[in-house]
Amino acid sequence: MSRTNIRLALIFFLGFSSLVLADSQVDQLQLTYRQAKDWQADFVQSTYVDLLKQTVQKKGNLKVKKPGKLRIEYQEEGGRLYVSDGKKLWVYSPDDGQVELFPKLSKILAREALTFLEGWGEVEKEFNVNAHSAQEKRDSMIRDQALSILKLVPKKKDSSIEQIFLGLDAKKDFLVRELTFLNASGNRTHYLFSNIKINLGLKDELFDFKIPEGVTVIKN
Repeated sequence: MSRTNIRLALIFFLGFSSLVLADSQVDQLQLTYRQAKDWQADFVQSTYVDLLKQTVQKKGNLKVKKPGKLRIEYQEEGGRLYVSDGKKLWVYSPDDGQVELFPKLSKILAREALTFLEGWGEVEKEFNVNAHSAQEKRDSMIRDQALSILKLVPKKKDSSIEQIFLGLDAKKDFLVRELTFLNASGNRTHYLFSNIKINLGLKDELFDFKIPEGVTVIKN
C-alpha cells in the first residue's frame, strides 16, 4: 500500500472512531439532561464582539426548569435580570427603572438556543454532531483540555447560530462545563459553568416575574 493510501486509510478510520465516540457521548449527554428536571449554575460569560474587536466579560447565575423556564441574574451592579415562565420573557433593567415584556419567548430566541433551555436532552433534533479539526478545537474557546468537545451544527439552514461547541465531562457525569456559541455575525460567546446542580426542585415562583412598583413596562 502506498504512503498516500495508508494516510487516507488512517484519516478514515481515525475520523470514523471519533464520530463513533461522539455518538456515544451525545447519547450519554442526552440521557443525563433528559433525567434532569431542573438545574442551576454560576457562570462567566465572555463575548467577543467582532465589530469592536473586543471581549466583554460578565458573571451571573443561571436557573433552568423544564419545560422552558429560565432565570438569568447578572452579578454586576445594576445587572439585568432575565425571567421566563416558558412562554413570556421579562428583561428587567434596574438602573433604567424599566422592564421589557416579550409575549413569546420563541420569537426572541433561535430554535436551537431553546434546546439549551431544555438542557441538551434532545440535541439531535436540532443539530448534526460533526467531527472537529484541531483548529476548530482551538477556536472553540474551550479552556479545560480534559473536557470532551462536541461540535454541533444547526440543521436549520438559515439559523443565526453557525456552530456550538460543548465541553463536557465524559469521565464523570456528562454535564456541560463549558459552552461556546459562534454566530453568523462573527461574534463568539463562551460560558464557563461552575457549581452545577441538578434536580433541586426549583420553585415555579422563581420563573414568574413580579413587576416592582414604579417600574415602567415596555411591551414588545
